Amino acid sequence: MKKKYTLFSAFVLIVALLLTSVTVSASENNQLDINNVGSLSLTYANDNEIFSDVKVSIYRVADISDDIAYTLTGSFENYPIDVNSASNDYEWQVLSYTLFSYVIADNVQTENAQYTDENGTVKFDNMRTGMYLVVSENPDKTDDESYFNPFLI
Repeated sequence: MKKKYTLFSAFVLIVALLLTSVTVSASENNQLDINNVGSLSLTYANDNEIFSDVKVSIYRVADISDDIAYTLTGSFENYPIDVNSASNDYEWQVLSYTLFSYVIADNVQTENAQYTDENGTVKFDNMRTGMYLVVSENPDKTDDESYFNPFLI
């Protein structure tokens, strides 16, 4: 049963990454424009079900510098975490859960929370360049084996 949860969470993450439109603009000298704003679209669905009315919260956890290094920001800036050290899927997952544990322990307030629509889609606009923690409430269905893991984008 736990394998189903993990596979479903991996599926949601892959779908989120595929459906996310990210525009990175560079100046004349090919540097990242850290003042850019963008949007994030996520769809919560699998082969059998569309997940509507799922609360999705985002937390801006880090700023990004011109040389693409992250620095914790806001409510996260004093936590003893190196967000630049993750180099594989497992380390990114651990980092996501570590940040999520701080959200719970310290009751960190979300920057933005929205609910998925009837197609299982949610969109966040006017997002500043940086790193975000995405946290989704799990479905209330007792017969459902779906579970949403937090992730970073």
